[in-house]
Amino acid sequence: MAATLYEKTMERGLRLLAYKPRTVAEMRERLNEKEWAEEQVVEQVITRLMELGYLNDEQYAASFAGSRLTARPLGRTRLRRDAKEEVAA
Repeated sequence: MAATLYEKTMERGLRLLAYKPRTVAEMRERLNEKEWAEEQVVEQVITRLMELGYLNDEQYAASFAGSRLTARPLGRTRLRRDAKEEVAA
């Protein structure tokens, strides 16, 4: 039985999140990179992942900052720069 485009996109989103936490922008970019992706379906999937609590930029930022500070204490300026580089990557 063939999966609908929504199901296929949702499965991809869940696989990506199983690998590592992602920002909403990163998830949107990764889902749209497939040739079969449709922007409207990608937005529906992102909305659903946010409703389920799997995508949350505030939690991602807090987790990123916490892990960076735990691994090696950094100053605010360095932490801010590293976070910007992570988002841009």
